[in-house]
Amino acid sequence: MECPSPPVDFEALINARRMQLAALTAAPSSSPLSRRKRAGLRPHRDVPRSVTLRIGFLMDNVESVRDLKKHFQQLQYVEDPSYSAFVGASLIKLYKGDTLVIEGENLNLASDETDVNVTIGTRSCNVTSLAATQLVCTPPEVQPTGTDEIGIKTESGLPLVVVRVGQNVRFPIGYLQYEVVKPYTFPPEAIGGITAGGVLLVLVSIAILLVYRRKSTQAEREYKRIQIQMDTLESNVRSECKQGTLHLLLTFFFPFLLFDCKKKITETKPNKFL
Repeated sequence: MECPSPPVDFEALINARRMQLAALTAAPSSSPLSRRKRAGLRPHRDVPRSVTLRIGFLMDNVESVRDLKKHFQQLQYVEDPSYSAFVGASLIKLYKGDTLVIEGENLNLASDETDVNVTIGTRSCNVTSLAATQLVCTPPEVQPTGTDEIGIKTESGLPLVVVRVGQNVRFPIGYLQYEVVKPYTFPPEAIGGITAGGVLLVLVSIAILLVYRRKSTQAEREYKRIQIQMDTLESNVRSECKQGTLHLLLTFFFPFLLFDCKKKITETKPNKFL
């Protein structure tokens, strides 16, 4: 069986506890009972902000279910959490793309991250951390439309941030405005100048490349031409040297050889007229 916990007058119970503490403090110290009770109580400023009650059921005249402390733990009531609204008269908070931090008190006395629901407009804000005085959640990447959690438009045109604890506790915190960083736009004149400069640079680079290639080709052709001329000159010089050497041999040595041959022929043949 599941049933909601019954509401209690929390402040009345706390005041009753304080009055009990004050009465015990004013009691004569000679009484052993009062000394024991005072030893178990704290001063007025340290009265805990919680009340522990026993669990029981009213079922006609069944007395056995009126006190169930043997079967169930006692039920402890604590103060409701308190979430603080955004600072400023307009209750508008600028969101710069980080996590959203919401301040408050007694936030995690009786609840955890799964018990708290944070909405920005109609979109959910993912709760990542819940401490005693802070709640941290991650908003959606794009700013939601300017409504509350059920889709009703707000007067400011911005999404309303609402924190719900359980089903009955609701805290409107304020409005969230995404701070959009506007990208810097170049003027058309600057874009045209950059484009023209880039085109001119490309054309100059191509012209330099063509001139260099042409000069390189001309130099290669000139080198080949000079090399051919050198080879031709070397061949001509070699041929002239051979011809000069042969001419020299024929001019100086051939007459002596011819005379010697004639002499030998004369000596070997007899003269017919002698």
